[in-house]
Amino acid sequence: MENSLFTGWRDAVLMETPKDFRVVVLTRGDQGLAVANAIAGLAGVSAVLLVRAPSAIPHKAGSGWLGKVFSRRSAGRRFSSGSAPETSRDTRAAGAGAGAASSDPSGSDRVIQLRVEDFAAPATIRSIRDFQPILGVLVESDPVPAAVFSIPGMGSINLHNGKTPEYRGATPGFWEMYNGDPRVGITVHWVDEGINSGAVLRQENLSLPSAPEGDPLEYIRRFRERVLAPVGLRLVVAAVEDVIAGKGEGVPQDHSAATTWSPPTWLQRRELRSRVARRRSPWRRRVKRGLGWLLFRSGLYRIFTRKKAFIVLFHRVDDRYAGNPISCGTREFERYCAFFARYFDVISASRMVDLLEQGEDISGKLVITFDDGYKDNLAAAETMRRHGLTGCFFITTDYIGTDRDGPWDTEEGVHSRWMDWDDVRSLVAMGYEVGSHTVTHPDLGITHGEGASREIRESKAVLEQESGHPVTHFGYPFGGHVNMTARNRELVRAAGYRSCMSAYGGIVTSDANLYDLRRLPVSGWQRSVWQLGLELLLEGWRAEPQLPKAIPGDPTKKRAEIRAIS
Repeated sequence: MENSLFTGWRDAVLMETPKDFRVVVLTRGDQGLAVANAIAGLAGVSAVLLVRAPSAIPHKAGSGWLGKVFSRRSAGRRFSSGSAPETSRDTRAAGAGAGAASSDPSGSDRVIQLRVEDFAAPATIRSIRDFQPILGVLVESDPVPAAVFSIPGMGSINLHNGKTPEYRGATPGFWEMYNGDPRVGITVHWVDEGINSGAVLRQENLSLPSAPEGDPLEYIRRFRERVLAPVGLRLVVAAVEDVIAGKGEGVPQDHSAATTWSPPTWLQRRELRSRVARRRSPWRRRVKRGLGWLLFRSGLYRIFTRKKAFIVLFHRVDDRYAGNPISCGTREFERYCAFFARYFDVISASRMVDLLEQGEDISGKLVITFDDGYKDNLAAAETMRRHGLTGCFFITTDYIGTDRDGPWDTEEGVHSRWMDWDDVRSLVAMGYEVGSHTVTHPDLGITHGEGASREIRESKAVLEQESGHPVTHFGYPFGGHVNMTARNRELVRAAGYRSCMSAYGGIVTSDANLYDLRRLPVSGWQRSVWQLGLELLLEGWRAEPQLPKAIPGDPTKKRAEIRAIS
């Protein structure tokens, strides 16, 4: 008998997208509500049904390692339900229980919530069928039986916090760190009866440190919450838009390259902690420092800098905040400047853009940048000038001349000290470039529309008025994958900027997209100039594909987001 999933998808391809496009979201976690609300706001979506079931892994099995072992043994256990869904006015109450259904009071009025104890219960299946969904979306929902995910006419898609086909299965982030993989993927794919084996609609790779500070398991938990969750929301919404637009066929996976991972055991968790401790070992830094010294003092480093350029990022140079993640000591910075002057050709951001636009050689070029607009940047500029170096200072305009603390400083117990406008003008008078870092330092991964446009346009206008010089470079706040969208990159270009820079590592190549220039932050991890030098050289091997260059033809056409599908 032919599987109804594929029958439904085949039939959907043959017909136009229905005007009454209904979506059912199946979830066992908290992320489902955000996904349902976002999908409900899409043009063409008429209604969304959010079906919540309890986690398949009980969380109150016990405490400590014994509870974890018990919960893993309980994985996959189903909860029975035989009662028909009932309506309830308040789905936020903890006791709403199985079968509660209502419109969502905190989100879109087109989202209906249905609380059940089991996706596979006959009453649940009847309710989903009665809703007559066109598309299903699975978010934190494993396991879901085929009898459920095949109900929607087009079938269902799944948000998987892992890169397929290499990382199918459980525990996103853990196995990548365990294997020393510097990237963790996130994938939206069509659902079939295999484990994360359906055709891929959207996929992205994100940087994952091999030796994070603190407990690696806690770091992975925060990484899922702060990085994977917002990226996944963006990708799954984009995938639904693709399906509505008739572009949802997906790319088949290479099953021969597939690996399916199970939840780690207690011994494997302990082993990860041990591995991370070894990676953070001072001996690792010493080896890097020694190898960096050898490569640079021998001149062999030039082999690694051919047809590659580098952009480094600093924030604050202040001896009072030694050990702070974004701070650098004055003697340290002096050594960095001497190192850059000796081994690189340090140029301005505008000169870098000129070389890229003209297709000229960028081998060994380096740009020094600073973010935010700290008061100590003026003294750092004097240090750079003594070494004959130039640079670009990205300014958050609403912070200049205030005593406001940046939220990231507040978390570290640090008082922010900002430049005033006379300081900014002094930088320009010394020959340095100033660039925009927005008005209020928002996350442009979640700020859209007029709000994003204002941050991008007004910061440029204020900087040009106060400095008396054109402002043509933009460094977006926080600087990660998740903190910028393709649409907002287009707003940067439309506002008249010549470049847009990130802050999550990488190098600049001759085919770089000017609105996706990668920067390497200088942090406390690099304990010497030689280690930093080696990290710069290694970035060439770790580099991800750049976003595509400008699309020929209409310059206002939206650039496509890169889909790194294997």
